[in-house]
Amino acid sequence: MEQYEYLIAQIARVTKPGRVTAVHCTDVFDNSCRLWDFPHEIIRLHDKYGFQYRNRITIWKEPLKVRMRTMVKSLMHKLIVENLQCFTAMPDYVWCVHQER
Repeated sequence: MEQYEYLIAQIARVTKPGRVTAVHCTDVFDNSCRLWDFPHEIIRLHDKYGFQYRNRITIWKEPLKVRMRTMVKSLMHKLIVENLQCFTAMPDYVWCVHQER
């Protein structure tokens, strides 16, 4: 987060007022398998450097393709049929922030 905050500070420095910055991200699992709201952290850091939250675009992910790419066990068809420890494929987001300075 420290490195990312440095990047945001530099983007804020070179961005002209009235311009929009877009960030492609998703929720992240931490080391203890809990979901971390990374998109919220992105907005919080941008607010700190004078950006204003504009909107969010949701990118839907097809569960079978996510399963084949990531090999996440909870997306296995067997677990979905048996209703055991399954969850949906998480979407990606594009967060748009507006430079208000």
